[in-house]
Amino acid sequence: MVEGLGIKALVLTLLVFQNSVHTLLTGYSQKVLRETYVPSTVIILSEVIKAIVSMLMVSKEQGRGISQLVSTSAPMAVPAVIYFFNNWLAFLALKSLPPAVYATLAQLKLLTTALFAVLMLGKKLSNSQWRALILLTVGSILVQVNPCAEVEQDVRSSAATTAALGGTLIMLLYATLSGFAGIWFEKMLKNYSLTLWERNVQLSVTSIVVAIFSLIVFDFDKIMMNGFFGGYSFVTLLIACTSAIGGILVALVVKHADNIMKVIGCMSIHSNF
Repeated sequence: MVEGLGIKALVLTLLVFQNSVHTLLTGYSQKVLRETYVPSTVIILSEVIKAIVSMLMVSKEQGRGISQLVSTSAPMAVPAVIYFFNNWLAFLALKSLPPAVYATLAQLKLLTTALFAVLMLGKKLSNSQWRALILLTVGSILVQVNPCAEVEQDVRSSAATTAALGGTLIMLLYATLSGFAGIWFEKMLKNYSLTLWERNVQLSVTSIVVAIFSLIVFDFDKIMMNGFFGGYSFVTLLIACTSAIGGILVALVVKHADNIMKVIGCMSIHSNF
């Protein structure tokens, strides 16, 4: 019992640290260095790194063959497609909402994750646990509110109000899909015979396929003009590496704790940056 709690605390601490480093590196890359790399290439690179590490671990454990894992990876396409779709939703929401409002609404992932844990995993949450989750969500939202922000002098135009409403609805969908995808992955990880590393191989492979599709559809011209690694620097490579580490840590947190704890750990980062 004590050993189990120690593992949970360790992986959660590592995840919070990884999120901090990854957030700082991404902000430094985009706002200070103003790098021009194509984001989907970083996703592909990070997933390739994660896939290689997971394949090595599967080989070490003498688990199932890689070809067998790839051929049976269809269930992991669900979270892979949702994560891709959520990236697109996040882009649309940020076009309609201020960053602070976007970050505030993103905290709703905690409640949707808890709800899907109850519905899909049969998890039992007491009334006090629900109250704690709601208070934590509200507290995280209040942290995002800037009391020093200037009050708008003019009433928003009808078009701006409509855009803000649309952005809010998009974020509600984003939070719902995020909670569903996280619990789906947890269900696949805990309720079936495949190991953590085998599931990571499947998730990485399907994520790579989805990211390549995105690359071809949305960024093909940029890749043809500048190459796959166009706009890269050492910082970009660090971003890909920390993202891959984050994917592995998320799986470890889900395995040894649950998705609710994972979301709480990530929320602490978004509330401080």
